Amino acid sequence: MNPLKTPSFFSLLLLIALPQMLFAQLDAWDSDQDAMPNGWEYHRGLDVNDPGDAWQDPDQDGICNLFEYFLGAHPQDPLQPAVINYSGKEPLEAVIRRAPRGSVLRIPEGEYALNYLYETFSEAPRLMIQGGWNADFTERDYCRYPTVLDGGKNGAIFNFLIASGNSAAVVLDGLTLKNASRGAVDFVGYLAKAQLMLANCTLVENEAGRFSSIVHFEEGGSTLLSDFIMVNTTVTDNKGTGIRMLQHANWTNCKILHSLIAFNDYAENDAGALASGYGLSYRPASDSLLHVQVSNSILWGNANADVRFDNQEGRAVEVDSRFNLYGRVEADSASGPFFSKYDRSQNPLLVKDAAGRYYLEERSPARGAGRSIGFTEEASPDVGILSCAGRLSTSVEASVAVTEKMELYPNPASDELFIEAALNEAGPVRFRIYNALGQLQLTPAVERRPPGRQLFSFPVNALQTGVYVVELVSGPGRAPGDGSRVFRDVFVKN
Repeated sequence: MNPLKTPSFFSLLLLIALPQMLFAQLDAWDSDQDAMPNGWEYHRGLDVNDPGDAWQDPDQDGICNLFEYFLGAHPQDPLQPAVINYSGKEPLEAVIRRAPRGSVLRIPEGEYALNYLYETFSEAPRLMIQGGWNADFTERDYCRYPTVLDGGKNGAIFNFLIASGNSAAVVLDGLTLKNASRGAVDFVGYLAKAQLMLANCTLVENEAGRFSSIVHFEEGGSTLLSDFIMVNTTVTDNKGTGIRMLQHANWTNCKILHSLIAFNDYAENDAGALASGYGLSYRPASDSLLHVQVSNSILWGNANADVRFDNQEGRAVEVDSRFNLYGRVEADSASGPFFSKYDRSQNPLLVKDAAGRYYLEERSPARGAGRSIGFTEEASPDVGILSCAGRLSTSVEASVAVTEKMELYPNPASDELFIEAALNEAGPVRFRIYNALGQLQLTPAVERRPPGRQLFSFPVNALQTGVYVVELVSGPGRAPGDGSRVFRDVFVKN
């Protein structure tokens, strides 16, 4: 008798397989959309219906539950994950290269040269790099990003091309990444699960090529699950697209939480200024599910568009977009289900201090309007990362060349538009004109004017009939806070 055909055999097979199937289904579903699967939460005493527990730290080891999930550690065991304290006695790249899978590398505050190139066919990393610690690792500064990783204009700071293994996860926490010449973080994973997270980081003064970005996240066609999460992070004043994502996975989580992506310029080699300079660029390239959460964040003043979403046919998209301020959104992105037009109506009024940190002016529309963007002194109810008093919460006096008011006339205009503005000090003034979809139409020449009330004019007869936005930028720089201010107003071309 063939044992494979007996009822007892099938009963035994069912008893063995059914729990596996159930838990596989459970693991594949994330009820509270916190990027931690239900099965993982259930078996570790967490609440599958509470997204806030992702940011809790029940074992008080300084590593929150979501980080522990990425690292494959137990969130209620203070001995997990293993922690390595960097002494500085050998190159940082060498220490990263031999860090065991699932470990945390802690780095004291200071500046370190780094161009880390992952060896493609070595063990897939599960690694967290955490900055901001003092020399004896007893205290940590969550707010000033005092651990600086400098690419030295010598390539990327982190370059991962992962082609072997089942899963890979990289978490960067409390770091400043600067001076990279080929993007700051390049993560490409051809494996079942790919995960990249940036928390409490600043990415500034980096460069990327026209088809690359400051942070590039991509996974291959064999990937089942991928996660990209950015929280309490700023990506500003870089050359190239800020964040670029290319997804093939069956299930992709993309979360941009309490973050600032602003004033990223075109790449140096982008002659046509068409392929770079975006704030956030998505290109989902499979027929599976993409869950996007962009919450309490500001995307503003990027050279090309602040949001570009290229949804391929057949891709199912779930979007959770709350309490954001966007600037220009590409036409295809705006016409789809992605962003509400109400997110694109107000200037966040950002200024920059001498240390290069951005702040909100007291009169910013992000204040007092029910918008908790995570940069205020109050702890965020959504994220729970330790709040940083003063970051983007205090009015900073900047060098201001223009008053709060500019006047446009005639309005509607047929042939010529006049702009009247009062300059508080001498300086260059530049204009841009966008159509109702946020597409750049005209860029008149930069003019330098003395203090006092000034009148500017330029022809608009080449514009088609419709509604347009005039953007006035004054001061020595191209972005608010570096001695410049930005104002916008609307006129009608008839």
